[in-house]
Amino acid sequence: MITSYVPPGYMRTHLALEQAIQTWFREELAACEPETAPPQESSGDPLNDAFIWQAAEEQRQRAAERRVEPILLAAAKRFRDALYEGRLVAFYPSPSGGSFQGVPSGWWASSQADGACERGEYEPFGPPARFGQRYVEPLYVLEADLIALLDEKGAEDGNKGNKQVAKRVTAQMEACRQAVAALWKDGIPGRDTRTNQRLVAAVQDHLRGKGSIVPDATTILRETGRRSRAGATKG
Repeated sequence: MITSYVPPGYMRTHLALEQAIQTWFREELAACEPETAPPQESSGDPLNDAFIWQAAEEQRQRAAERRVEPILLAAAKRFRDALYEGRLVAFYPSPSGGSFQGVPSGWWASSQADGACERGEYEPFGPPARFGQRYVEPLYVLEADLIALLDEKGAEDGNKGNKQVAKRVTAQMEACRQAVAALWKDGIPGRDTRTNQRLVAAVQDHLRGKGSIVPDATTILRETGRRSRAGATKG
């Protein structure tokens, strides 16, 4: 079990990422708020009216979540870039106790780092064997380092880059959804009939044939439900 204690001057990475998202994408997030519900005419049946209102509200929420998703992905990438480039350092408690150790910057380029910031977790000894028990430590950054990152002089240029990344991610997600709808009208095939590799290849080949933007494998697996939003492949 991961401790809930946070030492003075530190912050868990998932909370630091949330703060970075609010700083880097304040305007974009504000524009993604659910639309105001239009006035609803009464059908004379209060229960039916409640069902209609609830369905419309859920649809507005889902639409807002779709608008927010590329922003969250772009922010997570920028945050991870800072960790990889050494402009921000993540720490975890030493397994032997008594001190903190820094996560090597190169680790952030590995697949093991997928979703680590979002979860706020680090596996010092790597992933366990298939049926082994995970050894997980909490992942922190220094509050002072985070403030320095968010106050960098290049923040304005970085925000422009964020918007470009968000637009590119949005385009990839939409292309993936269109390809999936065209390829599998009866539903996405299961893992037992089509492996991740074959599924990714089918989507990418379809989009290349149309001259469309081609999403990366991670985007395709995420949009087809084969990979969770936190980065772990389902299986």
